[in-house]
Amino acid sequence: MPPAAKSSSDLDRGRRIGKYEIITRLSVGGMAELFLAFLPGPGGFKKFVALKQILPDIKADDAFVKMFLDEARITAAFNHSNIGQVFDLGEERDELYLAMEFIAGQNLEQTVKRAAKREMAIPVGFAARVVRDAAMGLHYAHNFMDPAGQPMSVVHRDVSPKNVMITWTGQVKVIDFGIAKARGRLNRTQVGVVKGTSGYMSPEQVRNETLDGRTDLFAAAVMLHELLSGERLFTGPTDAAMMLRIVDGAAENPAAKNPYVSAQLAEVVLKGLSKKREQRYASGRDFARAIEQACPELFEDEEVAEFMGQLFDDKIAITRSLLEQANVDGDVKQAAEGLTAEDQPEARPARKTGGLGARATATPHPRAGVKVASSGKLPRVGTNPGMSAKPSSRNLPQVGRQAGRSSMRLPKRARIQPTCAWMPRMPSAALISIHFTWSGPKMVR
Repeated sequence: MPPAAKSSSDLDRGRRIGKYEIITRLSVGGMAELFLAFLPGPGGFKKFVALKQILPDIKADDAFVKMFLDEARITAAFNHSNIGQVFDLGEERDELYLAMEFIAGQNLEQTVKRAAKREMAIPVGFAARVVRDAAMGLHYAHNFMDPAGQPMSVVHRDVSPKNVMITWTGQVKVIDFGIAKARGRLNRTQVGVVKGTSGYMSPEQVRNETLDGRTDLFAAAVMLHELLSGERLFTGPTDAAMMLRIVDGAAENPAAKNPYVSAQLAEVVLKGLSKKREQRYASGRDFARAIEQACPELFEDEEVAEFMGQLFDDKIAITRSLLEQANVDGDVKQAAEGLTAEDQPEARPARKTGGLGARATATPHPRAGVKVASSGKLPRVGTNPGMSAKPSSRNLPQVGRQAGRSSMRLPKRARIQPTCAWMPRMPSAALISIHFTWSGPKMVR
């Protein structure tokens, strides 16, 4: 019997790209592929990285190559806990590669899909914390200064759930500055071309006007609205119809969709969604502070980590196994296959929905020890059942400080809401522990 053919992951294992050694290939897109790799050193030292390499047949695409180089040039100098870091840019056999921070976690889009699949609600405190941290990362980029002390404001232009990572340890990181607007960019946007992700562009971005950091904050407000309301904000049968809604459509109060959203937090979201940029928050820091003040149930790092652990217990175990095997030069094949496997739906009776844009109406299963009142009214997210919904006076993480500094162990929280957060299912993609999305900019003429 002839030996079984090796998978592409087997063929990549042990291959070197520059000074990095590949452990396994995680994904391949239309223009680049992503590897889990490490930088070897003396005494068994290994620094794990995510290695992105342009596909051989794409290197002739000058626009994509310039965008790839822009991502490295713009983000290599960044040093902020809420931004995914770029370590290295190199070339191997005339093929460019990018070594990036190893981010063990899932992006926000994947997190929402997994929560819907497991019929678990997105807690208000979790949603607020994710967007608050993303706003702080964006504030850093918007106010970035180069090593010479010269202002070099960077506008992301593609803030969306797929570009916000949440780690297993509760950190939030904005990634993929590939189409960012910054001084010194190599790639220039053509006249009449709009770059961004449909549904998360600002009105001025749709109109192809000059952009500043407030366009990113509009996208962050869209994400917060969707997490709180449990449905997409701007939808339409075509991209053109969706963009018309962004420019002319009014955003519904998220408190009308979810009674556990306070009036103060809803006001923050709606201000962030103002059509005129002058009426939005002036900076990411201002937006983050407003979220903190309006949301007393804002999650701490360990609470974000606990919720991610409830959603992705399987992925966390696989990631740990993969790294343990890689550290001792063991066989990573099984773990790598589990890491890149499609997230298959669990066997359960099909639920009827109202189609695209409908909300999941199933009451999520309460956590062990949490009782649901017979009247069906659920406790406010961030409070214990049977207690007053009055906000706790405990310290909250403030802008400019690391959350969770206090050594006091916080009580467990009841995390149930009347509806599961839900977003329309996007084209399936492998749920992996290192995020990779590179399909090129969305172009609309």
